[in-house]
Amino acid sequence: MTQVMDPKDCQVIVDTTYITGFAEGSVISAEQNEDRFTVHTGAQGEKSLGRSHDETGVITLHLASTSPSLAFLNELYKQGEPFPISCTNARTGEFVGGDQAILQKPPGKEWGSEVADRDVEITVLDYREE
Repeated sequence: MTQVMDPKDCQVIVDTTYITGFAEGSVISAEQNEDRFTVHTGAQGEKSLGRSHDETGVITLHLASTSPSLAFLNELYKQGEPFPISCTNARTGEFVGGDQAILQKPPGKEWGSEVADRDVEITVLDYREE
């Protein structure tokens, strides 16, 4: 059976605001910052694991330079307060997000004769995936 990927199935809510105006292609990308385990192999081949408790991650929103959400995200950056973020895919049931997210730098700027892509990196302190 053929699977259909529809970007309209993706919903991003930052604080209590729905984000709109995504660029062509990917809507978001997300990943945890650290591997959960580090494997150590001794000189004689014995294995041990080190567990990381780093629960941070990064969610990148891929917006068009014409996105009405850019002004809102710039305001969040200026406020400098943590906010919740929720990214869901209605078709697959996947979720990424957290309750404590911050913008460490403002969205980049680019102006020209064409609509440019702007990536907005959001650091999530309590990153989780479902």
